[in-house]
Amino acid sequence: HRLINQERTSVCQSYYYLDLVTFPRVAQMPRIVFEQVDDEGVDADMAESNEIPVHDVAALRAAALGDAMSSVRNMAEHTRLKSLSDLSQALGELDQLLQHGEQNGPPVLTTLGVVLNTILTNAPLSTYENARKQALQSSSVLVQHMQAYDIRLCSEDSYQRLSGFFCEGVSLFPEFTPENARALGHLGEALYDWCDAIYTLVG
Repeated sequence: HRLINQERTSVCQSYYYLDLVTFPRVAQMPRIVFEQVDDEGVDADMAESNEIPVHDVAALRAAALGDAMSSVRNMAEHTRLKSLSDLSQALGELDQLLQHGEQNGPPVLTTLGVVLNTILTNAPLSTYENARKQALQSSSVLVQHMQAYDIRLCSEDSYQRLSGFFCEGVSLFPEFTPENARALGHLGEALYDWCDAIYTLVG
């Protein structure tokens, strides 16, 4: 892509589209061509013309949003799989972490257990003690549930409940942050990342 009458700088298509989404004023620039050009540059006749066509910016925004959503989903799926791999390779350590939550553990750990149980069972928000009787009975049971989880089974009610944990600025659980989860160690981070990825994929 080129900017006419300016330095001929190649612009990454995806980021350029995202710029259009972020900065709508670009649409008002009269001499922009959204055309794919080869290494020889823009056609000279087109460059000299004052009738340079500007493509439908609304369509470009829609395409950019579609590309962005696809990229986000791909990143979330990658995170989900990586988290599962990390957890499945450290079941003994994960059992210790789950037990720690029963002994007046950090608030982020008990909240994390409640979130996991809500996702995996579609159950209403409950307590860490109840979560330990359900999806968090043991590390092996938890990981099996996580591996088998089908995002299509997430109810609308469950998704709305999860919004209270993940929506920035409106979180009802201020202790539930990636920074606090990271303080629990790599498994706490993996559990949080899996929950976050599922929330993204379901949404």
